[in-house]
Amino acid sequence: MTAPTSATPTIRPGLWTVDPQRSRAAFAVKNFMVISVRGAFPIHEATVSVGPDGEPTEVRARMDAAGFTTGNRKRDAHVRNPDFLDAESHPDVLFASTEVARPGAGGLWLVRGLLTIRGRATPITLTTHTVQTSGTVATVRATGTVDRFEAGLTYGNSFGVSRLAALDLHAELVHAG
Repeated sequence: MTAPTSATPTIRPGLWTVDPQRSRAAFAVKNFMVISVRGAFPIHEATVSVGPDGEPTEVRARMDAAGFTTGNRKRDAHVRNPDFLDAESHPDVLFASTEVARPGAGGLWLVRGLLTIRGRATPITLTTHTVQTSGTVATVRATGTVDRFEAGLTYGNSFGVSRLAALDLHAELVHAG
């Protein structure tokens, strides 16, 4: 796990909401154990609740399974179908934190929670790497790894699609009050 790289930020208490136009949930998997396949989900909704002490207390997000893209239309259509995401039956990919904690003094946050894909919740820990704030705007980058088998995404194993997917989240948040 990479150590956080930013100094402890000061975050205004209250509710922060995502700017969907400036936010994305990217991923990377290995195909045939050699080729990196990268893609992203649009983040349609996300909130971060920050307590009076400036510490985040809750994180929630909703991503669009049908918006999944790698830049390859044929692959994207296949991943959206029932073999993988089943976007028609399960249109949302959800994240809900169960704990937000600092690993040590002066560090940024570990966000533990459940990532729900195809209606199946899988534990995940996100590590924040950068948090920058400027008044009512905050930019956050966090990474994590999800075991796609635990998430019920087992198709493609015989084609050499890696079991672990690396997540790289970038979100721009606006203070909502």
